[in-house]
Amino acid sequence: MFKQNHATMPQIREPQLLNSWKEIAAYLDRGVRTVQRWEAHFGLPVRRPSGQHRSSVIAFKDDLDAWLRSCRRIDEARALPSIGKAFAAALEERDDPQASQLRKAVLEFVTTTTPDRSSAPS
Repeated sequence: MFKQNHATMPQIREPQLLNSWKEIAAYLDRGVRTVQRWEAHFGLPVRRPSGQHRSSVIAFKDDLDAWLRSCRRIDEARALPSIGKAFAAALEERDDPQASQLRKAVLEFVTTTTPDRSSAPS
């Protein structure tokens, strides 16, 4: 009677669920102990359906991907001081008042924006 046109039906994307530490570790290409440590120390987003601390876990792939992206941004921010200092050293070689001002600004920025070293996995 009713024919459903699959082209006009909205596509519902189901969140992809990982159902164990083993699946989570495989998805992240790490060992089980490593991802358990990441949960304990760095806030890896896993959920415990029973609410118990040492119970089974689940995780959504989208949550893990977002967490990894945030860790990469932290790692990039960690590299900023060394990049800034190298840039400032290169500017020091120039005999130019503008280069001198820029060097001072770069060094001031680098020393005031050093990220927290304990907020991402290494």
